[in-house]
Amino acid sequence: MFTYITDLNNPALDTMIDEIVKVDTITLDIESNSLDPITGTLLLVQIKVGENIYIFDARQLGSRNIGYLIELINTSPAKKIIQNALFDVGFLEAKTGHLVNNIHCTMIAEAIISGGADRYTSLEKLSDRYLDKKITLNKSVRNKFADMVEGNPITQEMLIYSAEDVDSLEEIYEKQIVILEKEHMLDVMKLEMDLVPVVVTMISNGVLLDVEAWTKQHEKSVSLKEESEDKIKQTIFDTIAENINNLVISVDNEDPAWKKMASKLGKYKTLKTAYDDLSFGDKLSVDTAYKLFEYMLIPVDSLRDIKALEAISIDSIDFIKDLFFERFNVDSTYQLRRSLGICGIFIENAKEDTLVYALNDSSRTDDQRELLETILSLKEYSKRVSSFGLNFLEHINPKTGRIHADVYQIGTVSGRFAYSNPNLQQIPGLPEYRHCFIAPEGSKIVTSDYSQQEIRLAGDLAEDEVIIEAYKNNEDIHAITGAAIYEIPIIEVDPEQRGHGKTLNFQTLYGATKWGVARKMGIPLYKAEEFIQKFFGKYKQLAMFKEMVEDIVFKELYSVTPLGRKRYFKIEDKIYDTAKYEYEKLVAGIRREGFNHPIQGGSADMLKQSLIYLHNDNPFGKEKFKILMVIHDEVVVEATDDIAEEAREFIINTMNKAGNEMMQYISAETESNIENYWSK
Repeated sequence: MFTYITDLNNPALDTMIDEIVKVDTITLDIESNSLDPITGTLLLVQIKVGENIYIFDARQLGSRNIGYLIELINTSPAKKIIQNALFDVGFLEAKTGHLVNNIHCTMIAEAIISGGADRYTSLEKLSDRYLDKKITLNKSVRNKFADMVEGNPITQEMLIYSAEDVDSLEEIYEKQIVILEKEHMLDVMKLEMDLVPVVVTMISNGVLLDVEAWTKQHEKSVSLKEESEDKIKQTIFDTIAENINNLVISVDNEDPAWKKMASKLGKYKTLKTAYDDLSFGDKLSVDTAYKLFEYMLIPVDSLRDIKALEAISIDSIDFIKDLFFERFNVDSTYQLRRSLGICGIFIENAKEDTLVYALNDSSRTDDQRELLETILSLKEYSKRVSSFGLNFLEHINPKTGRIHADVYQIGTVSGRFAYSNPNLQQIPGLPEYRHCFIAPEGSKIVTSDYSQQEIRLAGDLAEDEVIIEAYKNNEDIHAITGAAIYEIPIIEVDPEQRGHGKTLNFQTLYGATKWGVARKMGIPLYKAEEFIQKFFGKYKQLAMFKEMVEDIVFKELYSVTPLGRKRYFKIEDKIYDTAKYEYEKLVAGIRREGFNHPIQGGSADMLKQSLIYLHNDNPFGKEKFKILMVIHDEVVVEATDDIAEEAREFIINTMNKAGNEMMQYISAETESNIENYWSK
């Protein structure tokens, strides 16, 4: 069964100490009353050494003695097998100051095995896959830990529950290792397991937020949002008033949005719309205010309001201005589509990329362009207010005064990080937001990222001589692409043409189609197709490499990074029975994402290796040099003033070292700057 240890005089400790130096694996788990390692209480620490399970009562032993236990475990060369290492190791570090070493996390291992598809696999699910006997953890007992308050005793059923957590981890580990070795992913496993202490430390460090500056920025965003809404409503209302006798239908008469709204309006009267027999572009006959509301899908709440609007002639449109401003919902896709149509802008949806594409249409009038720009601005302001407003301050930990976000080590299928509570990767890139993340007095923020990391890696993997030579000669790769697609000498490339070259460089690496490029760059479809052809005409080896990778991926149904991280793809049998378009869409997606994985996933592997080096080789000490965040390709570090410049050089050299280990022909380059705040 197990041995329950509440004091250091328990004779079972001597047996455990003798066993620890002899075994190859030690399984470890904890129980706590909270998911927050800072404010929560550590209740139990359970380990399995050989065939024996030891459960330590953390409250009775105290954090110092639990710290001694971690030190003892770390003296053993044994692999420490943990189900959710980020949580367990993080909690132990928060309470004892000690990091568990030489880790194998079964949850992370499963994420690697599944190609990032199963990133948060529970112990129950792992037992289903690997064990003859399924583990079923009693949720009612689990809840007793969560409800535990000071003074409540640990019960026998709680101890049994805790013992079950560590009893079968070794068998799961052994079977995972067999698969990882067979799939040639042991290097990826080592990378991810070495990274666990780094991520735990990063979460523990947290990041400091200037609350006053954040609050002021929120108030500014609220004001800008309201101004944009009013401007949009005024523009649309003025357009209606000016063209009331020349309005045209802006959506098909089969538009499901209209039919859905018409049924809602019709609950107050029998409704056969005046638009059922009209088609796109037909003249719209509007003689009452109600018919205008009806067409624009602006809801009317009562029969009384309907009758009032029906009594108002459209010639007296000024009488309904206040009601229009009150009822018109700028956030409604349906209403926005109708109103934009009235303004001569016909769109399929109100998504951001659709609006950008419409904005870049050369036939737009200045008024139309201004309206679209205001709508796009509103979308941005709305996101800032809802996601990055005063509610964001709730994430500040009351004990540390810092934000300790949840970090997902394998947050995507490519192996990149992901964040939640809050999602720091979605912080607007604007200086006014970034500058709210600050260093404490006496310290600086060092922000570093790889320069053109994915383009360099793609050129290196493809062994493309043009890209290799460009970087060897310190040439501007975006200007080179701009010159190629416009067929001009590089010295003649202007900023807009270079911008198009930059966009195309990144779009092609992500497998964008001619439609995607046209939409992103705001150019005609034929021009996008021409640009893509010229791009691959310039980088011929990259083009051949891309096609080769896509063919292999589609044949094998998996893609792999230089280190060995795999991403799997599926083709269900039923897809062959679907329309040709659906099948071709699936194939194109597999080829596109399959080509991108070695580049994006390889970049993730590179960045993770640099983090491990930064953590393990830190010459300044953990109090002077703290990794705070990893945002996409950026590493954000807090360094004390006296070592900030040295820290910057250390970061640059270390990140370049990791990059150069993964590239043969092109050197990595890291850009870094020092400020009092998070900068770009």
